[in-house]
Amino acid sequence: TFLVKDYDGLSSNDVIGKLSISQEDLLQSKGERKEYELATTKKSSTPLKPLLNVRVRPAVESDFKFIQTLHSIQKSKKEGVYTDTAFVGPKPHSVTMLKRETKSGPPVLYRVKPGPDPSRDVYDTKWLSEEQINEESMSPSTNWVECGSGNLGRLFVEVISCDNLPNMDTSAMGGKTDAFACLIYEDAIVSTDVINDTNSPRWMPWSQRAFAFHVMHPSSQILIGVFDYDGEGMLDAHDPIGRVSINVTNFRADTDYILNYDLFESTLDDDRKSVGKIKVRVRLEWKEYRNVLKACLSPPPACYVNTPRDGAFKSAYFVVHGEENLQVLDTKAIKSYRTELESYLGIIPSIKEAVMTVLLWRGHYELNIGAKIKLPLHSILCFFLSTFVVENLNYIPAFSLFCIAWLLLATNEERQRNPSPWKHSLTFSEMWYAVLANSSPSIEIADNENEAAIRRYEEAKAAEAKAQVDKTLEMKKQNEELGNYMADEAAESLEDSTAYQATSVGGGGLQINPLKPILLPIQRILGQVCIGLRIVSSIVSWDESQYAFIITNACIVGGLILMFIPWSFFLRWIARILVWILTGPWMKLVDIYVLPRLEEKDSGMSKVKALMDQKAATIINTKQQAMITKEQYMKYFAMKRYMFGKYVVRVPQFKEYRYSDVPHAESYAKPHSPDAPKENIVAVKHGQKLVGDMIMEWNDAGDDFEKVEKEEEAGVGTE
Repeated sequence: TFLVKDYDGLSSNDVIGKLSISQEDLLQSKGERKEYELATTKKSSTPLKPLLNVRVRPAVESDFKFIQTLHSIQKSKKEGVYTDTAFVGPKPHSVTMLKRETKSGPPVLYRVKPGPDPSRDVYDTKWLSEEQINEESMSPSTNWVECGSGNLGRLFVEVISCDNLPNMDTSAMGGKTDAFACLIYEDAIVSTDVINDTNSPRWMPWSQRAFAFHVMHPSSQILIGVFDYDGEGMLDAHDPIGRVSINVTNFRADTDYILNYDLFESTLDDDRKSVGKIKVRVRLEWKEYRNVLKACLSPPPACYVNTPRDGAFKSAYFVVHGEENLQVLDTKAIKSYRTELESYLGIIPSIKEAVMTVLLWRGHYELNIGAKIKLPLHSILCFFLSTFVVENLNYIPAFSLFCIAWLLLATNEERQRNPSPWKHSLTFSEMWYAVLANSSPSIEIADNENEAAIRRYEEAKAAEAKAQVDKTLEMKKQNEELGNYMADEAAESLEDSTAYQATSVGGGGLQINPLKPILLPIQRILGQVCIGLRIVSSIVSWDESQYAFIITNACIVGGLILMFIPWSFFLRWIARILVWILTGPWMKLVDIYVLPRLEEKDSGMSKVKALMDQKAATIINTKQQAMITKEQYMKYFAMKRYMFGKYVVRVPQFKEYRYSDVPHAESYAKPHSPDAPKENIVAVKHGQKLVGDMIMEWNDAGDDFEKVEKEEEAGVGTE
């Protein structure tokens, strides 16, 4: 029996209604949401019946363990019960101030951090030269942490080194940065070892630096932030240094990428300045490439990472969003949004150039037949298609879809013309090969490949951009001069009024606070508009290559289907039927004999009652769906708060950042050797994706608590 009561803090709680469910019904339930009518003691003031919705299913062993853990945790008032099984915090190491850091040479030897290799003799790796440390850091990692919730494949990431980090140690002892890296990928958050007292840290293969992420969706990015470790129990978060987002969507599978990136504090500033460099090794492994494309038939899942403490939350927030806090009013952010929106106007000259190239039959497709010639391929295609459609208007719908596919293929072709291999995307033919072979081919890129050509290309692009900026500034200057002239003319006739207005406006910076209720919503709207444009741009430019590939093929197939539909025949006969039925003299008979009967039949209270019943049913159904959605969200976030902590950061689903970070020219890639040693997984960490309707479980349901707890004994650090 269920009793529903009205809570009263001062007196006894009043009973509102009662519901009795038989034991047989309870035992037969399997967790589905059931709706029951409450037996009430008082008559309801609304026509709606009081209802109670319940879910019931038989308890299993994991439910008993969950409830027992919940009770014990509630007594201690702790949140983040399973933090240790889903969160890898930075792993600090004890530091003795009197320890020597170097030994005089030649060569000069440095103490290896965070410590010597435990699998070898301690003196073999306790002291190494700078060259030996760099060489050792490039060796394959020996300890891997597996994490995440996906099932499409695995993404292997190793943090190798950082260079030229700023000194974040402000103590009187004259120390240096105690660096560690925090990585977020989809629903997993992990951190490396702390490398003490150096502005150019190197993570050794035996340290906590290597992570194998399970992939849920190919659009996801690796987000990496570098911090100065401030110790446990500190009131503030670790000091942020810089961050980078790595787009792996266009990475080939079974390829070792050794990547060098700049670190930046901001994700929005118009002129970002590097605060150091980071080197990582990345490898992508797909189970079946066709499943990767199937995953792109739906949007990426919404991912959130929870942290148990405020300090860890601030670190995660910086990794995802950079130094900007877009939850509060930031005039710099509004200015950056404006600049970004204006930058989209910069593609107009490129569009004009593309149109002129097509219309004027300028050669652009290079063909080598003994001598290099450039064919106006797009002009030829445009001419034949246009002349064909003009003579066959029935093909206009098909031609419209073909144009979308043509645009995407043209942008893919244009992207491959960039001499930098790091700005190429997967080509249309490569993706078809991957679909047919069910695996994507590996690739090899040399360090500093096409360096001279890249320099010339970037100089030419910079010159074009500068010319466009100069032209824009000149137009702005002319407009300002015209505006000043008009203002001067108006001032002569309205001198007194203008002087009064200038005096009354005054005030300077104090005027901004009253505008906060207006500017903050504008800032958020501009942010959403910019994010939408970035997502569209990422698809058109093939940063989201899988989505672009699917849309291109869908437009081609759709266009071919539409070509066989006789649109002119259908439209002609539909128009004929409508004209003959609706405009003939027999419509007078409809007015005399049909309409009066319909009006008589539908008039009166029956019509009003039917409309009211229909409207009430719609409202009830909408309210019920909204209630179910709200229940799911409340339960999901409450469970995540209980399991992983109350601080929540949303991880971007698409390419939502203003800037796409590109590797340095010294980066390189090579096919992964089949003889390479298999990853030694020393710990498994759950992702934070939960599934279920009642007591939710991890999405990677194949692991159990006992297995994870045993693997944690390998010594993976937690914050």
